[in-house]
Amino acid sequence: MKIGEKIRKMRDLKGLSQDNMAHAMGISTSAYGKIERDETEITLNKLEEISKVFQVSVFDILKFDEQSVFVNTFDNKATNNKGNFIFNQHNLDFAKQAYSDASDAYKNTIETQKNLIQHLNNTIEFLKKK
Repeated sequence: MKIGEKIRKMRDLKGLSQDNMAHAMGISTSAYGKIERDETEITLNKLEEISKVFQVSVFDILKFDEQSVFVNTFDNKATNNKGNFIFNQHNLDFAKQAYSDASDAYKNTIETQKNLIQHLNNTIEFLKKK
């Protein structure tokens, strides 16, 4: 499922209109519609804005799928309205593994970048001595 479709389904489950979303994000309704139709690349900043409107994490949006169960905990009388997504155990295990794999990949990238920086520093020091 593409990210735009995930966002549309979550918006529907939250009971929000495209107008609501666009207004909350400070963009036009047509610009928001393009996000849901995957007609525009969604930036991390936009995804974070959407997650704030939904009151879920960016990770919740990314891992959302057809098997996710939405638990609506909205209470019109409460001041802290929230809606939460609950994932079945199979999906949760898959999400945990995906998160772990991504975390390992980031750690490897960071280590590679550290090595590159050290190599560049060594090269700079070498060139200064010439």
